[in-house]
Amino acid sequence: MTASSLYSIAFVLAGIRLAHQGWLQGPMLSEGRYRRGCVLIGALRRWKVWAPLGVAAGVIGWNFSGSSWGAIGGEFRVVAGVIAIALAWSFSTYARNLFLNRTHGVDRAALLVLGAMVWAHPLAIGPFMAAAVVMMRQFEHPACLLYSQTHTRLPVDLMLAMGLWPVAATLFAPEPATLPVLLLSIAGCSYWMPGLAKAKMGPFPGAWVLHNRVHRLAVSARQQGWLGRVPMPTFLRAARTLGRVDVAIAAVTLAVELLAIAILAGRSAAVTMLATFAGLHAVILLSSGINFWKWVVADLALAWLVWSMPTGTVAAVFTPEHLAVSVLIMATQSAHLRCVELGWLDTRLSSFFRLEVVGRSGRVYRLWPGALAPFDMVFAQHRHYHLCPMKTLTNTYGTLYARGKRGWTKYAAIEAARGREPAHEQARQEHGFAHTDEGRSREFERFLREVLPRMTERNRAGHRRDWWACVPAPKHIYVSEPAGAWAGQEQPVLVRAWFEERWHDASDVRQVSSTIVREFALEQPEIVVRPVEPVAGAAIAA
Repeated sequence: MTASSLYSIAFVLAGIRLAHQGWLQGPMLSEGRYRRGCVLIGALRRWKVWAPLGVAAGVIGWNFSGSSWGAIGGEFRVVAGVIAIALAWSFSTYARNLFLNRTHGVDRAALLVLGAMVWAHPLAIGPFMAAAVVMMRQFEHPACLLYSQTHTRLPVDLMLAMGLWPVAATLFAPEPATLPVLLLSIAGCSYWMPGLAKAKMGPFPGAWVLHNRVHRLAVSARQQGWLGRVPMPTFLRAARTLGRVDVAIAAVTLAVELLAIAILAGRSAAVTMLATFAGLHAVILLSSGINFWKWVVADLALAWLVWSMPTGTVAAVFTPEHLAVSVLIMATQSAHLRCVELGWLDTRLSSFFRLEVVGRSGRVYRLWPGALAPFDMVFAQHRHYHLCPMKTLTNTYGTLYARGKRGWTKYAAIEAARGREPAHEQARQEHGFAHTDEGRSREFERFLREVLPRMTERNRAGHRRDWWACVPAPKHIYVSEPAGAWAGQEQPVLVRAWFEERWHDASDVRQVSSTIVREFALEQPEIVVRPVEPVAGAAIAA
């Protein structure tokens, strides 16, 4: 590999790092800006939006024809175009944002147009990505909702790389094989890092394979709404069947992720790995309802790219030298890509928040995440720990980031307690962590005061589905609608948050604790609470 190719790779990786620091960390625009007319026009006043685009446009304009898809490679047009369509579909067809109370119709249309323009020229990637990020970042208001960008991380990194590439090509004139090497390295690193995180977990190498159990994730997801209409006994029988191959699933998962470091070993290896990555996401979807469909789109687009390469290109891309460069990119990822690790242990202690809405009549409804779209992903993840005054032991879906001796000791204490008092309380006091935050709790209340009455107003008006929601994109997390779900049936007067802890294994699910941790009075009428479901008892397997 020539020096110009190495310079190009370094330039793109540095650009991705700067883009994450400038675009993807911390709110790009204020809440007030999102509450005004066209967001994208207002965003042009922020230098973080237009400055990188101006620099790129200047460099590419200097060599416009030499930086076109024809000069770079028409096959990359397909990869960029497919990913752009996926992102544009996702962030232009989401449900109306009732918190901001804006349709953002012009911005949605602009995002679709810019996505289509990616097919015409790589120059359109910059404006498209800026628009996509601006649209994405609205869900970080209010900040108490802890919006996650993990579901877009791989496609965003690939788009950033392809958007920066024409600039690198103009400045350094790299070899044609350099771009596919870079794209495959980014994809490989996105899976190798989670594998490395799992491999380092525990007191000895391989501890994650022997101790983690996929069926635990499935049972925890079921309690939080995945396949909620399937009776619990039926689900537990399926979980017992899944449990018989837990170790095999863990071993295959770890092997696939760690082998991603050799994605440049050959064309067959690359295509097989990318297809297997998509298969892993299918398993995740079936076992938890978490749908990394945007990652799958990126994986399959790259698999097509590699599969369609002519023989001469294959020989130029898959060389020992390029494999070494790819390994170096992954080994130094903490300096540039900083991939999401996605490594944890699935415990049998599931903890989550159950939110209830009390109507003016006194009836109690479950606050279903799906009714709060486009914030449904946040509520499906149950990351409202700022509401909870007590210490908590596990994270979303009963997961535990057991890194180092301390993390593994915590995992052992949870397993030994088995959700039984007083051992469970002792484990909570010794190993738990309190996340209480009054500031965030007040912001959470503000969100509810904005959204819930508007849901009631829209329900009474019989509001029709918005035109852009007629073909909604797949959700990132699927949660079944429970009986007695809130959908704006009447005026809300109170919101109650319960913190639930349940211990489960392959035979039953037991209630460990059920505590009201916060109440938000939206009004102050005299009400008589009439629950639509009893408080869960000691045994809830049925």
